[in-house]
Amino acid sequence: MARLCKSCGMKNSFGSRYCEECGQKLEVKLEVPVIKKPIQVNKNAIITLFSIITLICLLIVIISSFGSIEQSLDLYFRGVQKNITEDFMSAFPPQVERLFTEKSIIDDIRYEDFKTKFDEDYAYNYDRYGERFRVRYTIKVKEYWSKEEINLHKKQLYDIWRIPKSSVKDIITVNLHVVLRGSGQEQSYTMAVDMLKIYGKWYIYPDYDAILHPIR
Repeated sequence: MARLCKSCGMKNSFGSRYCEECGQKLEVKLEVPVIKKPIQVNKNAIITLFSIITLICLLIVIISSFGSIEQSLDLYFRGVQKNITEDFMSAFPPQVERLFTEKSIIDDIRYEDFKTKFDEDYAYNYDRYGERFRVRYTIKVKEYWSKEEINLHKKQLYDIWRIPKSSVKDIITVNLHVVLRGSGQEQSYTMAVDMLKIYGKWYIYPDYDAILHPIR
């Protein structure tokens, strides 16, 4: 870079100590490079951020698993497998548990008939498969209902079970592969179960087949 003489304005060649025109001593300007201060990493902030991200991930997992289809199906089949009506009924919306009790008749379904059939099915499976009787299922296909179908069934659900229409968010048909196993025997078949979503939680759709014929 040329050095400019302040005395005469002559541009001198790089490295000149005196002006090539007037002999004036040239000022030497040293350019000291500016060293940027390194960015300090706040370790506490990183740890806090990592903790927040981990917490969010855990919440997503918890929320996604809350009221999942599998949870209701597990209760449904566990009730059948162990002859526990409480587990079985917990797979249905809470309104069903409250209304469908001893000596009640709802939608032509008598509670006494349900309990008799429930116990008879368990006795049959126990005789055939023994104490180690197990029910296993695999979800094959989920078929979502149209809005028109859902709206039609919302009225029915309210009229029969007093399930608020606004609470029903979705209805699907779940196609399952079900296996009954025990005492060296095994039987498998496919079946379809209707399920409805109420306030973010999935339940078995309360109809005649689901209540009286859980394994069909």
